[in-house]
Order: sequence, then structure tokens, then C-alpha cells
Amino acid sequence: MPAKHTSYTELKRPIGRTTLGKLLLAGAIAGLVATVFMYLAREVSEGETARIDDRILLAINHRATTTLDTIVVWATELGGVIAVSTISLILIALYAFKKQWRSAAMIALSIGGSGALNFGLKLLFERSRPELWTHLVTESSYSFPSGHAMLSSALALALVSIFWGTKYRVAVAIVAALYIAMIGFTRLYLGVHYPSDIIAGWCASFAWVIIVTGIAHTFFTNRREYADNTTKN
Repeated sequence: MPAKHTSYTELKRPIGRTTLGKLLLAGAIAGLVATVFMYLAREVSEGETARIDDRILLAINHRATTTLDTIVVWATELGGVIAVSTISLILIALYAFKKQWRSAAMIALSIGGSGALNFGLKLLFERSRPELWTHLVTESSYSFPSGHAMLSSALALALVSIFWGTKYRVAVAIVAALYIAMIGFTRLYLGVHYPSDIIAGWCASFAWVIIVTGIAHTFFTNRREYADNTTKN
């Protein structure tokens, strides 16, 4: 009696329901965070955050020291385009070498998409950078949302997602949170971003990475399940 082969049509029904559920959940979370971003963007556009933004920046600057200046100028580069891109390319190459395609794709899409999204949002809002004191670093792009906040959080959140199902998830999550917070603080300390820029950057990046995670997880899971079932039959 010939072996029965499972067709793709038969396989995709249960897998499709699982995929839809995961995508809907990812979409709901991303939508919620995006709503927070849009609310904040409206408040910024209407000048509602100006007072609290300035007060927070001045409070931070009041505690500035020469030693801290040196440390922060160095530390902020860890969330910049060069550092994040370099780390991302190394990780992508490593995951590709190990044939961990989902992880490689998640890093590439998270960082690439976050960078492109930040570029577009800056042009859309055209918010000038704070000028409360002389900056220790030179920045020429617009302020809202923070590119450093978006890139650093995209990288950190992508790694948290990759390691979430492992025994290292807590350690990775803690390091990621500290990294995100550190980069955000350095931008405020240097006076090149308002607090609302940082928060908006986190929100935009979080929403994007959630979408990437949902799509990547379901796509690669479906391919693996289809391959496994085809092999068994």
C-alpha cells in the first residue's frame, strides 16, 4: 500500500490558524504601542510637552560634571549608527553561519526597518533639537524621534526576542533594558534630545520589532513544520 503524502493544502489549515493568532497578537501589541507614539507625537506637535521636556533636561544638566561628560560622550556612540550597524552585521553573519535564519532575519529587519522608519519620521515632524546649552557632540538631523533610542532599542529588543525561549532570557532582558536606558540617558545628558524624543523612539522601535518578531516567528515556524511533516510522510 503506497504511503500517503500530506499535501500543503492539508498542512496549512492548522498552521494558518496558529499563524493568524500570533500575527493578531503581535498586531494588537504593536497597535497599542503605536497609539502611545501617535498621542505623544500630537502632544509634541502642539507644544504640550515643551515645559516638562525643558525642566527634565535642565535638571539633568544641573548635575553634569567633567568626568561624566567624558564618559557620556563615549557611551552615547554605542547606540549610534556605526556601532549598532557593526554589531548587527556581526550577529547576522554569525547566525547565517550557524544557519539560524530566523535570528539573522530578525536582526536585519529590526535594525534596517527601524533606521528607515526613523529617517521618515524625522522628515515628517521636522522637530529642531534642544538648544538649552552648548552641545558636546554635533548633530545635524532632526530631533523627533531619537535615532539613537530607536536603533539601540531595536537591537536590544530583537535579541530579547531571540533569546526569549532560552535559559538566558532573564539575563539578556536585563542587559537589554540597561543598554536601552543608558543610551536614552546619554542623549538627554548631552542635550541633543528632549525626553519626548527618547520615549517616542522607544515606542516606534518597540512596535516595529513586535511586528518583525510576529512575522518572522510564524513564517519560519510554518516552514519548519511543513518540512518536518513532509519528511515524515
